[in-house]
Amino acid sequence: MSCGNTKIVEWYNLLKKVNLFDGGMMSQRIQIVGINAFLTATYGHDTRLIDLLAHLHFDHQQLDSIRTEYLQDVINAYTGAVQEQVVADRDGARLYQILVRRFGFDGNPADTLRDIAKNYGVSRERIRQLEQKALKMCASKAIRGAIETLLRDAVAKLVGGPQEPVEATTA
Repeated sequence: MSCGNTKIVEWYNLLKKVNLFDGGMMSQRIQIVGINAFLTATYGHDTRLIDLLAHLHFDHQQLDSIRTEYLQDVINAYTGAVQEQVVADRDGARLYQILVRRFGFDGNPADTLRDIAKNYGVSRERIRQLEQKALKMCASKAIRGAIETLLRDAVAKLVGGPQEPVEATTA
């Protein structure tokens, strides 16, 4: 997992050096990269937010509308859904904050295990264990399904309901 977070920090630093840093836009990019890394970790294969929305049956026109008009709203809906599900756990508030810092959900570059460990006064290994616990929790079918439902409902309020697939009929 540290490889993905290292890439986030490297991209952030590179864009900053070449003067492409735009506070709001850069923050959104960090969030998207982090969400995509989180989705990949929890789904077990390369998964992007836009792919998840397509899987939830939002059509091309709705996806374009999300990209151009509602991206930050969708980012907030997704991270809010993750927060709602993770915080329900006994140690959830701390687990969610670790996810926020490791994946840049708040728009800040992802933190290293060392930085987070220093903040909590524990070892890097303990933070790694807590991160894995949170990822395992979010990878469960029940939690993933709940997050998907919350996301689908929030996005439907923005762009209209998802389009259910049309079943083929046999003649």
